[in-house]
Amino acid sequence: MDYASFLPFLGRFDEARAEIKQAQELDPLSSFPYLQMGVIFVMSHQYDEAIEQVRKTIGIFPAEDRSTFAHFILGASYRGKGMFKEAIAEHEKAVALLPEIPLYLGHLGNTYGLAGKKAPALKVIEQLKEQSRRKYVAPYDIALVYIGLGEKDQAFAWLEKAYQAHSNDMSNLKADPTFDPIRSDPRFQDLLRRMNFPS
Repeated sequence: MDYASFLPFLGRFDEARAEIKQAQELDPLSSFPYLQMGVIFVMSHQYDEAIEQVRKTIGIFPAEDRSTFAHFILGASYRGKGMFKEAIAEHEKAVALLPEIPLYLGHLGNTYGLAGKKAPALKVIEQLKEQSRRKYVAPYDIALVYIGLGEKDQAFAWLEKAYQAHSNDMSNLKADPTFDPIRSDPRFQDLLRRMNFPS
């Protein structure tokens, strides 16, 4: 299962789907492989399929309707489709369920920014900075919000901090659609080069 979760970060989506299907067969009572398939669909820009996968998972495992992971995947899917009202609603549900997870908060801020809601996005940045006074908050999470706001210089400054801190989340850089707005920037390509992703 760990290998299947790793493959999408390399853009190897067909292999990832095959591994997930095997995991579903080996452990049909676990919802995680079903939701992980949704992540693969998001990473490969197949947003309708991701939404369908999460809805299917909730149908099989009704308890997942209260899953932060399910709401997070739905939020990312709607965001990818430009359906920001729906995306915000799903991300807000994820944050309400687990308000102390900086990554979920960062993605909510990103979606606020993309939706043109600057004030709520800036409030998220303040929330993340406030959390960082009590516990570790990855610079990556703050970079997500600046990407949504279109503030590229700030986004790259925080991504550089994340790179220097060896943030685990930086493994998302190569394939995560969240970075599409800055993907063509030479600074982003330089980050990818320095991270030396395996093929």
